[in-house]
Amino acid sequence: MRWTDDAVDQLYVTIGGNIKEARRDAKVTQADLGKRLRLTRSSIANIEAGRQRVMIHSIMQIAEELSVPTMRLLRVTGDTVEDRVVAELAGQPPGTQDFVQAALSQAVEAEKAQGVKVG
Repeated sequence: MRWTDDAVDQLYVTIGGNIKEARRDAKVTQADLGKRLRLTRSSIANIEAGRQRVMIHSIMQIAEELSVPTMRLLRVTGDTVEDRVVAELAGQPPGTQDFVQAALSQAVEAEKAQGVKVG
C-alpha cells in the first residue's frame, strides 16, 4: 500500500472510530476518558473523529483505561496495522524502527497472554 495523505488520514479515522466504539462499549464518556488520560474532552472527540493523530503509547494507554486489547483499537480492514507500520519503517532510523517494533511486539504479546487472537 502506498501511504498517501488520504490513506494516512483514513487510518486515523479508522483508529478513532475503534476508540469511540470501545469507549462506548465500556460506558465511559469522552470527558471521563480525557480526565483519565489528562486530555480534554475535545481532544478525545478529535481523536475519535481522526482529526487528532494519536501516538502509539497513547493508544496503549487508552486501551488500558478501557480494558480492551490494544489491537482492538488498531484493527483495520484488510492488512494489519502491524504490516503497514513495518513497511513504513523501512526508511526510518534504526532507533525509531526498534522502538516502534518493540512497542508493537509488546502489544501483541500482551494480547496473546490475554487469550486474544491477534492478526
